[in-house]
Amino acid sequence: MSANSNDIITLTGGIDVGNGYVKGVIQNTKQGIFDEIDLPSAVVSTSRTSPKVPLPDADAASVLAGDFYNQIDCSLTTPLVAASDRRIFGRAALSVRGSKFTEFEVLGKHSKADQELSKVLVLGVFAAKALRDYVREDGALPDHELRVQVRAGLALPISEFVARRHAYAAEFIGLLGSAGQVNYSSSKAGLVGMARSITRELGARGITANVVAPGFIETDMTAELPEQQQADYKKSIPAGRFASPNEVAKVIAWLASDDAAYISGAVIPVDGGLGMGH
Repeated sequence: MSANSNDIITLTGGIDVGNGYVKGVIQNTKQGIFDEIDLPSAVVSTSRTSPKVPLPDADAASVLAGDFYNQIDCSLTTPLVAASDRRIFGRAALSVRGSKFTEFEVLGKHSKADQELSKVLVLGVFAAKALRDYVREDGALPDHELRVQVRAGLALPISEFVARRHAYAAEFIGLLGSAGQVNYSSSKAGLVGMARSITRELGARGITANVVAPGFIETDMTAELPEQQQADYKKSIPAGRFASPNEVAKVIAWLASDDAAYISGAVIPVDGGLGMGH
């Protein structure tokens, strides 16, 4: 059945935005189709006065069937992005000359969550998935504005955490604070404000934004802590142990599902009771 202007495309996915890469999986819940996302975490911006000559509509199906995410060429008009310039994503961006090339600032003080590039990349891949699925079903480009409902789990790795590997988990510090970590704690607490601003601005469109605040997790990093230090940390945790990565992942997967459609702007601790709900 052909889609019409009243149809809503529902997408659920998880995206990991890192230094040099964007990886993830997005599912169309109606079609049951999964798309794997794998592209460089950089875009090229050009003035809208130099638009690309569009391909014929008849070529849409063949173009979208290929490595489409590495060929995204679009403009974004949203409160989350300052300029609506034409942006080229993925590997195609690496071969464009004479334009503004944007990648993450990894040496400065801004976390990835504070940088506009994160929003551009996430919005771009979800918009591309919606367009791709529409063409898959209808065999032609839409003649109307597509309506999309998104449930997304976003992993924004924070380079500062590696430098402070013996401190609390990044999101947890943002809630309780830590001596000597003023700038770090502030940037993590900023994630809460970001999620709540997104909730206010985009909640009416079916978009939710929440923050998951893990405590100590069983990883290679925490395994390198001295045994006595691990024991001291576990004594302060009511559950008496560190969490497994799977326990955190299940919470994120639930928040990205339809079961959590009415939860937004919340901070969900996964810390064994250490923060007592803060």
